[in-house]
Amino acid sequence: MGYITVTGDSDGDLHDAEMHNAKFGAISSVINGNISHDNLLYPSGEFIITASAGSVTPWYRFGSATSGVPTAQGASSTNSEIHAPVSSIIRIPFTGTFTDNVTITVCKTNAYATGNNLSFVLQKSSTPGGTYSNVGNLIANDCLSSGAFELAVITLTGTTGQTITAGNYIRLLVTNNTASDPPPALTMTARIKTLHV
Repeated sequence: MGYITVTGDSDGDLHDAEMHNAKFGAISSVINGNISHDNLLYPSGEFIITASAGSVTPWYRFGSATSGVPTAQGASSTNSEIHAPVSSIIRIPFTGTFTDNVTITVCKTNAYATGNNLSFVLQKSSTPGGTYSNVGNLIANDCLSSGAFELAVITLTGTTGQTITAGNYIRLLVTNNTASDPPPALTMTARIKTLHV
């Protein structure tokens, strides 16, 4: 946003129309160039962030749930393997608040064994390779479908109202709880609001 600069008056200055027009003209040009009807009606703008991954790539694997340093690339079917879709590691350039719970659309398959839930959680860190902490709750979900494929929406409860600081990073962490298959194809959607600038 532009800055409003108004020259100060001195005692004895002639307060004529030209002086007042110049002062109010400077103010109105900044206001008109930066504030619209929507800015006043909706002071916060909403950003929708999506990230996707296939059933095999592109994924990073990590040695622990808090580590930001990948140990390998690609999805794995190893039990307790910790993954993050590469596209979910996103720098947030503004301070904001999650306006709704983060959702994940998952492509379930009949290749998974019943009861072998995968764990999903949103995380944040001050640096991409730093230490990550959970945003909201860790959710376990069974990715077995009754047919060959089935789309399901997983809601990461507890993310609504959580805040993130400008310059921080987010990622979606997916942990295997079975040694039968790598993580499924998925898309994450996050909604974050911030004040207009």
